[in-house]
Amino acid sequence: STETIDHIINPTKLIQLIYELHRLKTQRNAKGKQLRMSDSKVLSSAERLINEEFAYALNLDLEEAAPFIIKKLGIETPTEN
Repeated sequence: STETIDHIINPTKLIQLIYELHRLKTQRNAKGKQLRMSDSKVLSSAERLINEEFAYALNLDLEEAAPFIIKKLGIETPTEN
């Protein structure tokens, strides 16, 4: 039988995972700590997967996916000094 990516990777769950890991990262940074290496690797992989999904589905370049998602969700990103 043929499976779609939705059966293998649930995009909603993936976005929830990314959100939770970013929240954890913020909490740990506030305590002067870094995200654990395993969590950091999972976060990077999850972000890559969701960016690839959005880029493919919306016919965007991969580099355009994250800014598109951030803009659509109305997420404020910290400015770099």
